[in-house]
Amino acid sequence: MLMPGLGKTAALKFAERLSKVVGHQAMRALPSKRGVSRSAGVCTLKRTDSEGATLLQRARRALARAKKEGRGQASA
Repeated sequence: MLMPGLGKTAALKFAERLSKVVGHQAMRALPSKRGVSRSAGVCTLKRTDSEGATLLQRARRALARAKKEGRGQASA
């Protein structure tokens, strides 16, 4: 998700709030009403980034950290 104008701190707070909201939703299609969780990796575009692949690589590393921390986490 791209969030122009948001800094890293605001984007991380948004991702954490979104995780809580998503985590409280039930998957209505499943008979067990299992909850849904998600993890998020947050990063910002740096002036020194010469290509999008650099930004994507940082986002992937942040996502891997969030998943390692447990379900429904956000990491920057």
